[in-house]
Amino acid sequence: MLRNVEHLLNYEDKSAYSDYELNKGEFRAKIDKMYLSIINNEEFQNKLAGRNVSFCFKDIQNEIEDGKNQVHTRSLHAEENAFLQIAKYGGQAISGGIPFTTASPCELCSK
Repeated sequence: MLRNVEHLLNYEDKSAYSDYELNKGEFRAKIDKMYLSIINNEEFQNKLAGRNVSFCFKDIQNEIEDGKNQVHTRSLHAEENAFLQIAKYGGQAISGGIPFTTASPCELCSK
């Protein structure tokens, strides 16, 4: 299941979020600042058309730590996992390959 920032903002689906995400004041303030005005915008909701509003924990934590959070992340992103699985188990060579994503990747995956 995709983690949805609306669920986090509204304290829904609590099992999908860490205690830190749900209760840490600085993190909550950053999430609220970054997403509340967007989520509550009627024009945005119309464009969204029911699609998930995902977020990257690491991007938000980097905002709090001024970009110093280069290690801690709650999950392994699909793009990272794909490269690691190819390296571990072999398969098609990735040299010269072009990675694709179905949504806007976070800062880490963009690299």
